Amino acid sequence: MSQDYVYEKLSSSVRVLAISPGKIQERLRSAWSVFGRLTPEDFPPDRRHEFEKVIATLRKVPPESLSDEDACRLARAICDLDFEATESWYASIPRSLR
Repeated sequence: MSQDYVYEKLSSSVRVLAISPGKIQERLRSAWSVFGRLTPEDFPPDRRHEFEKVIATLRKVPPESLSDEDACRLARAICDLDFEATESWYASIPRSLR
């Protein structure tokens, strides 16, 4: 997928985590529905493992079954992935357009 697509999906997921009503587990479920179509290949090699850990956890354990602490840990990992994607996306914009 394109870098723009990854940036869009992760940014939308972070927005869901930040402003949607409900418990962190509910917001995590909603965020997953936004970024769940991404694949490890959409990420740079050094970030794939983190993405794979998030996806593996969400496929194994429904977000509603996670403790607040574990749900927050996954939300933080999604935010970290978004930060990296945002940096990559911004770096891809020609300087003359920034």
